[in-house]
Amino acid sequence: MKNFNEFLNEGSWTLPNDIREYKNFSKEIKELKKKYYNIIGDDEVFDGLDSALSRLEELEKFATEKKDKIKKEKEKVDEDDDDDDKDEDEDDDDDDKEK
Repeated sequence: MKNFNEFLNEGSWTLPNDIREYKNFSKEIKELKKKYYNIIGDDEVFDGLDSALSRLEELEKFATEKKDKIKKEKEKVDEDDDDDDKDEDEDDDDDDKEK
């Protein structure tokens, strides 16, 4: 089964396989913003943190879509395997009837 990292493009080198990691990272960035807002009052610093949060949302959406795609592909393979097993069982039944 494929994982998220097989779908990455230039500029991204790894993604967590657990969607909760996006939430955890976003939470930590938001906590940093709160903690340092009155200590480091700089637009560029906070624009960078906001940009990171925005990108995390994009990556989470991307990962969720890929996870759904991988799940559907796996389900299709499983269904095809089940169909093959059913066909083999029917062939065995036909062979038994001929005897």
